[in-house]
Amino acid sequence: MTTPSTGPAGASPLVTVLLVFALFLPLLGVDLPLPAHPRIGQDLGVGVDQVQLGLALFAGCFGFMHLIYGPLADRFGRKPFLLGGLGLLAASSVGCALAQSIETLLVGRALMGLGAAGGPLLARAIIRDLYGVAGSARMMGYVMAAFGVAAATLPILGGQLTEHFGWRGAFWAAAAYSIILMVCAAAMLPETRPDNAPARLDVRRLVGNYVRLLRDSRFILVTVSGGFVASAFFMWIAGSTFVLQRVLGYSPTEYALIYGFSVVAFIIFSMVSGRLAARYGSYRLMTAGVLIAGFGGALCIAAGLTLDLDVYLLLIPVMIVIMGHGLTFPQSMAASIAPFPHLAATASALFGFLQYGFNGILTGTAGGFLDGTPTPMLILMGVLTLTSMLIYLTFRSRLMSPSPEPTNTEST
Repeated sequence: MTTPSTGPAGASPLVTVLLVFALFLPLLGVDLPLPAHPRIGQDLGVGVDQVQLGLALFAGCFGFMHLIYGPLADRFGRKPFLLGGLGLLAASSVGCALAQSIETLLVGRALMGLGAAGGPLLARAIIRDLYGVAGSARMMGYVMAAFGVAAATLPILGGQLTEHFGWRGAFWAAAAYSIILMVCAAAMLPETRPDNAPARLDVRRLVGNYVRLLRDSRFILVTVSGGFVASAFFMWIAGSTFVLQRVLGYSPTEYALIYGFSVVAFIIFSMVSGRLAARYGSYRLMTAGVLIAGFGGALCIAAGLTLDLDVYLLLIPVMIVIMGHGLTFPQSMAASIAPFPHLAATASALFGFLQYGFNGILTGTAGGFLDGTPTPMLILMGVLTLTSMLIYLTFRSRLMSPSPEPTNTEST
């Protein structure tokens, strides 16, 4: 086993580019096929709820694998699981592209989530291995900027693929991307598992660390309150493609441009959140974020009850919610990890599992209400953001009274 350098010299530019592309894998299952959702329903003869179930399965499986990939990669190495995840993502994307029934498509979407989860989780671990703690923090700033650009542009690409090749084109593109990345990673990516990584997988300690985090009020409060706002944004992701195309009559490419604009707003406010964090701290920025999101949520409910809804009346409250999400998401992630320096990876994995898992459950259960019209989507967004605001403002005093920090060293 090779022990990597701990500084920037330990990574070639090509390896760094590969890792950036690996971070994009969840976008292949969410953003790329979004413009195709209405046509999937038309072609397979199913309703909105069944198409949305595919997104829910992807998110749920993606979240679940956060708990699996980390411990296994620490024990057996990063590269095998990254390559395995890419292989599974490629195969399942082909399965989705060839699907002739909604049942086959749903199985493929679930498998896509299992495969895609290895990309961001393992790429972040490899970046930390290669660049060290300080260097990885600096690199992740550049990486997340690239991620933001991809998140804004991939729906536009998905819209073009849908218009020219039908809904299957997005899945063929996902398969091609995964195969090319897998071949390049196999040829160029080194194994970076440190020599001091755990020699065995201690499941008992791992579970114990998860339980300790779940019993800590600080972790639960920022994860739940931030998660509800994130789920409101996920409702926009799940419902907007039907609302903008079926109800308001936009083409897949036009929808993708509007959706991309909302992603850009999230990126901008996430950057603002990062710039303000040192001055105001995560807890104050979360207060501002939930208040903004709650205000936007109240406007969403009012807009949802409006009979004559145009694109501007739809976007104004949604954009306010997204602004709040941009403030709360990076700070909830940071605040969930900060009190636990010895459990950072464990806390990060649990945070991801809870957020994506809840989004998957919510999208699956709310699918029956998302009928393709704006009203259910907007009301659900309002309920989620107002709930987040009430929870955080009610219990935020507990953030100033820290619970005892777990003392066990992390196993992930």
